[in-house]
Parts: sequence; structure tokens; C-alpha cells
Amino acid sequence: MTDAQRADQSNGIHLCRSDAKLIDDDETMYPVVLLEQWKARQIRSARAAQQHGWREEHICDLISHTTTWLESDPAGIHDHLRAAGMTSAWSSMVTDDIATLLAELALNAHSHAECADITLQTSGQEVRLSYSEAGQPFGRAELETVANGNGGQTYLRYWLETWDAHYLLFSETAENVRTWVIRNRAVAPDEGARCAVVLPRNGRFITTAFEGCEIVQIHLKDRLAFSDMPQLVSRLRDAAEICPVLISSDIRQNLRLLELWFSKHGEDATEISSWEDAILFKSLTR
Repeated sequence: MTDAQRADQSNGIHLCRSDAKLIDDDETMYPVVLLEQWKARQIRSARAAQQHGWREEHICDLISHTTTWLESDPAGIHDHLRAAGMTSAWSSMVTDDIATLLAELALNAHSHAECADITLQTSGQEVRLSYSEAGQPFGRAELETVANGNGGQTYLRYWLETWDAHYLLFSETAENVRTWVIRNRAVAPDEGARCAVVLPRNGRFITTAFEGCEIVQIHLKDRLAFSDMPQLVSRLRDAAEICPVLISSDIRQNLRLLELWFSKHGEDATEISSWEDAILFKSLTR
């Protein structure tokens, strides 16, 4: 590159001194295509803020990013998730827990599946960990039931207790390639699926359709008023008699209104867990 090309704004990205050295020292983790996505996202956000103001309910996707390792690298996995913007798109707490879970899965890939290398991909609202299985197939069912399970099995139990309602975890195989998938179902509901409903204001759903669901997701589509809460909560209570209900919305204020309603009108027969972008509603009498 000429001095003019190197100094041009198209070749620049604003970083603090520490992060600038970090990306200069690791071209594999921080390739040009990733830095370009960082820069393009910040420019889009700034332009949107100039036109509309900063909106809390704005939902960010994970940046498309791919990294491959020859062996498990817990620090590298965490760095990848941070580089993909997970701490802001999802949260810092779940980023740490996902990084730990993926590190355990990568260790199991070497010890049980005899894999040669591991690939981690992020995009949209999904994380994918893939590797070839040269040994015995070893997916979620095997990890949950293996007789000599230790660290990985114990951490999987913690993960399921803490995050299973919020983040969908499953594994699949195709041509001896095992892929573990973690999907943020609070932000990306499966529209059209029997156990997921995108609900407009004053919309209705038939609770009997949820029979057999392990969990049902109600995604609130429109901005709600506080006066909508009594009718909505009544419907959610009916659904929770069948299975736990995950309530989500692109509009964060909808969730805040629900939390306010719950705080003012105690739900003795229910258990309520809340995150920044979702609420889990369980019936204790079901």
C-alpha cells in the first residue's frame, strides 16, 4: 500500500491503544473482514442515532465470524465470541457461560470423537461449533448419559438449569460432522413452529395447541399499553398450566411493563425469572 492508501479513512478504524495492539498481534482471530464489519456496524448505528436517536430496543445480530483451532482453546473461544459482539448483542454473563460450555464441548470432541480440528462460527442469533467425528458419535444425549462424565456433564447440567429456557441447545450430524448449535430463541423465535407464537396486540392463541411442548414462546410483536397487561397475563397464566412460557419482545418496554405488573400483582402460584430480553413464566401447580 502507498502511504496515502494506508492513511486514508477507508483503511482506518478507531480503537484504543490496547485493542489496536491486540488485533495487530493476532491476524487469525481479527482478520480484515471482521474489522470491516465492526466499522460498518458502528457507522450504521451512528447514522441511525442521528436520525432517530438511540433506541434501547434495537436488536443486534452477532457478527459473521469463523475461527478454526487444532485443539481446544478456552481463551480463543471467549475472544471469538467477544469479537463477534456477543457481549453487547446478548450479554456479558451469557457470553462467559457460552464460552465455558463450548470449551467443554471442544474438550469432549478430542477425548471422545477423536476430531482433528474444531471450527466456531457466529452469525445472526446463532453460534455453531463443528468438528469431524472419527470416533464414536458423541452428541447431547451421550454427554448427558455417559457413565464416567465429569466436568463437561456437570457443566451441561448447570447450563440447562440456567439458560435452557432462553437459549436453544442441540447437536446434529451430517456426513460424520458433528455441529453443536446455540440459538437465542428470545430474539429469534421460530415463526410458524407449533410451540412458538408471534403475538400482535390483542392477539389470541389456543392453549391446547401447546400440549406436548416442553416450553412455549410468546413473542410480543407490537408496543403494548399497561392496560393490556391484565388480559395478557390471564392468557399467559392459562398457557403456563400446560408448560413453561418464555415471553420475549423486540420492544424492551413490553417486558418492563410485564415485570411491573408482576411486582404490583403477586403471582403466588407462579415462578417468574427475567432477563434483559425475556421473561420465563412457570406455573407451580401444573
